[in-house]
Amino acid sequence: MCPQEGPKKPRKLPATRGRASIQNYKVMNWLNEERERKGLSLRDVAQALGPGYRNATRVAEYFSQRIVAGTDMLERLAEAVGVSPIDALWNAGHHGAVLEYFTKLYRLGWSWARTDQIDVHQDWGADFMTCYPFGEFPADGDLREPPARLAHRYHVATVYKRHGGGGIYRIVSLPKPMACAILLAVAIFPRRGEVLRPEAADFYAPLSLIASQMIRSAEIARVPPNVGYPKPIKDAEAIWKYRFYGKMRLAIIAEYIHTWCDFVCRNYAEYARLALYDHGAFIGEPIKSDMVYEDVWEWLEAPIPSADEFRIETKDE
Repeated sequence: MCPQEGPKKPRKLPATRGRASIQNYKVMNWLNEERERKGLSLRDVAQALGPGYRNATRVAEYFSQRIVAGTDMLERLAEAVGVSPIDALWNAGHHGAVLEYFTKLYRLGWSWARTDQIDVHQDWGADFMTCYPFGEFPADGDLREPPARLAHRYHVATVYKRHGGGGIYRIVSLPKPMACAILLAVAIFPRRGEVLRPEAADFYAPLSLIASQMIRSAEIARVPPNVGYPKPIKDAEAIWKYRFYGKMRLAIIAEYIHTWCDFVCRNYAEYARLALYDHGAFIGEPIKSDMVYEDVWEWLEAPIPSADEFRIETKDE
């Protein structure tokens, strides 16, 4: 006589905190592979996440998809592993969260400008005229360069002439969070006809990690009351639901993103394109000369900056 079966135990369902998807699965596998490649243990990752996540078992549950990480945890896991949180969000299908990165950094930049009592103009960037004591203006008279006490909070971008002996064509400054937003946007969303320089990838990866550290401060940043969320970002986000665009969807989104960059600061956006692209579709308005549109890529250039130029001091976080 066979023994009687006892009462069936309910099947234990996997824990979850978000929506599982093949995109999430691939991203978590990628993060776990990067962790192993860098020789990090699960406990190392748990400690990097901070208080409350020192249990390596919990980290293993995220990597195995037993617990599906939400956007915030996905960012933190990517940062703990040392890879771009923006890439993790994008590849997991959280496109809106990536675009929100840009607006948060933009607003944090305005918060810094408000604290420093300077204005950021849509065309020429930060203006430090009121920051210099009378009679202590820069020797060359260029008030786009920040005074020494503010230099660590602003990125000074320089565009050079290619011909006629070279020399400086333009200088433009922005608060570092705002500058990061434009550079990341230009790197991620090239338009049709624009080609990233091969070395741009080595700049983008550490810059995205630096930007992710700024996001913590951006959550609580106080900005001027007239500063909102520039509309092109919202338009770009709306395009995702229109699947009938097919392969053209990214191209349309890129146009909106570059329009947003020009809205934030046209001159800095032009610098970012020159610095990150081998060649591009266009910069600003085409210049008509003898019925031929002049290619500004032939007579302007800008070197790729170092990501270290965008690191912020603890007191600025």
